[in-house]
Amino acid sequence: MNDLSVNSFRDNFSKAAREWLCESYHVEYRYVARDIGSSLEVIHAMVLFYPWMNSNQDSKQFNFHIKAGNFEIGQMVLPAQVLVEAHRVLDDALNGQINLPSVKMALSSRTSMYHYLRGSAPNPWINMIHMTVTAMGAEQFVLPQSLDDDLRRAEVPFDGYTDVLLWLGLNEFSHPGGLPSIAVIVHPPAQIAVQDGKLADENLNLVIDVMPSVDINTVSVAVMGSPPTGISLRKQLRKHLTWALQPDTKRVRGTGAVELPNAYRALVALSIGNTYVQRQWFSDPSLSKNVRFAATQEFDHDLTKIKARLNSTDSRVFEKAVAALMFLSGFAPLLPLEDEGPDIIGVTPGGQVVLVECTIKTPDAMAKIGNLVLRREALRAAFTRGKHSNTVMAVLVCQTPRPHIHASDVEIARHDVLLITQENLVNQVVKVQDPVDADELCMRGLERLNELKSRPTS
Repeated sequence: MNDLSVNSFRDNFSKAAREWLCESYHVEYRYVARDIGSSLEVIHAMVLFYPWMNSNQDSKQFNFHIKAGNFEIGQMVLPAQVLVEAHRVLDDALNGQINLPSVKMALSSRTSMYHYLRGSAPNPWINMIHMTVTAMGAEQFVLPQSLDDDLRRAEVPFDGYTDVLLWLGLNEFSHPGGLPSIAVIVHPPAQIAVQDGKLADENLNLVIDVMPSVDINTVSVAVMGSPPTGISLRKQLRKHLTWALQPDTKRVRGTGAVELPNAYRALVALSIGNTYVQRQWFSDPSLSKNVRFAATQEFDHDLTKIKARLNSTDSRVFEKAVAALMFLSGFAPLLPLEDEGPDIIGVTPGGQVVLVECTIKTPDAMAKIGNLVLRREALRAAFTRGKHSNTVMAVLVCQTPRPHIHASDVEIARHDVLLITQENLVNQVVKVQDPVDADELCMRGLERLNELKSRPTS
């Protein structure tokens, strides 16, 4: 790739990122750097930009900076940055630099030139643009034998280098060749407010949130009803949205409605300009074809109690809600009475077995994986002794959104464990209103695991 094409590639990404970045975007750094005497050299780093956080506790819970031997490792969230500062951070990252208030580091390059690799969106439902910046001519990082023990003795301890990479989620976005790199990830300045939208009585009510600086004339909302009857259920809602600045002044909310005769499902696709942002399914519970859903709906209208319990801060209550969602999805779920067992055992009509561990706390995720692996292998061994050929899967269900889970899908899949997060739960609550084939879900889960395990890791 010549200099002109490299610069053009970089400039195109910078332009796309700047079109999304707005005032009050949050900036997050995650990094591993090596002290080479005169400066800090980036080994792996990630710079994220996103418009909204759940609470101020997010940054306080995860911010840290430690020294381990001649390495410096950390994470920092800088809330609500002014636009000029967000642009500076973006430019620094694309130039191979990270400049925090208390520490500075850069990619080391013999030629002072960088390679830019545009990544595909890791989430098929929410789009985010990302690029990996790698120093050309850099040597592949060789892990010092002492680093694992240095990390175990650090002020904020980690169980070796693999553990810290899992915590920071750096593997999934690092350079595929394992070279020192900085991943730059920008989340969109708009979202479908899923909890506030509804399809009922052949009408779809939608709520869209955007950052205040977004030109609402560039927002498009495509609606595709199902089952299709010609093109009558394919509609654009852009001109039918009413916009209002919210009291917190951090978002502008657009509300609108569209009639969808005889539709029991609708796919909504949100775009800004010519870039897709988010996709989301909505369903009418009264028209459900799923007998399990119809029975549950009679005593828990619109699954209000299940939805509430999926957000509970009580782990036992959360586990019961996950088990209920599994029942709606075609499984026969069991909440074991034995404390040493998994949180949930699910069995499909075809005899496939799913062992589930649930967690409402992000830091507990990796410990739960260890328990899952032990219990899955114990059950597989028991099945082998009993000459049962049933498939046994292990699934970790996290209440938190995917960006809050610091381990990558690839690293979790290396343990033969499938990760389910808040986004998956929200989508499944909608999908269960149609008949769900639990055996097909397991088959797709195994295919997903195999695909993740086939990906290279640094």
